[in-house]
Amino acid sequence: MHRLLSFTLIFGLAFAIFYCVKTPQRTEFKPEKVHLLPGLPDTSRVEGGIDAVPEGDLIRLEWLSSPEEDVVFYEVFKSHARVESFVQIAKVTAPDTSWQDGDVVFYEKNYYYVTSLTDEDYRSDPSDTLEYTLVPKVIHLAPSGAISDARPVFSWDEQNEHTYVIRLLESSTLNPVWIAKASSQYQDRVSVQFNFDGRAAVDSLERGKDYQWRVDVSRPEASIGSESEWSQFQIQ
Repeated sequence: MHRLLSFTLIFGLAFAIFYCVKTPQRTEFKPEKVHLLPGLPDTSRVEGGIDAVPEGDLIRLEWLSSPEEDVVFYEVFKSHARVESFVQIAKVTAPDTSWQDGDVVFYEKNYYYVTSLTDEDYRSDPSDTLEYTLVPKVIHLAPSGAISDARPVFSWDEQNEHTYVIRLLESSTLNPVWIAKASSQYQDRVSVQFNFDGRAAVDSLERGKDYQWRVDVSRPEASIGSESEWSQFQIQ
């Protein structure tokens, strides 16, 4: 009887140890840390990561989709200083992987990180923290509408003596035709001739084709700027 009892106890203990080793401890589970995407160079042919947007005075955040199948939300946290407490400002439903922050003040630094949350409320560690500072857009872009010059002059109102990036696309394909940097001219208007830098894909623009363009404000500091609204024109 004693041997049977001892055997039962030993077998039970061995089974319990085996079960604990083989069974994942869900109380300790954390999804992988979110990869928050940094911004790309102002003159990059593709756009992505943390950046301004042309549609409004907004800061866009983007991150990679979590490989965890049970992630159901992404939580966006924000602060105005690295030493201050971060506050959750958004809860984004997976599989969406972007968010636009419209609660921003010009020239104020904004710091962000993102966490993922599973359907059982397991939260990942915070992503890396990224920052962005929004400045006012440039306005009064020309040309727009119907024009006749196949090598037009591009102009806009000066914006606090910044460096600017002109982004000209074919409207039908959204393929870049010309991406150029222009410096402040310390006047009320900045004006530059098409392809002044020799970097455009063509020597002159095609008649009958629709184009769209905008001006991004660029600063020597990383992660600061703005993007104007798109302006459209066609050469008659």
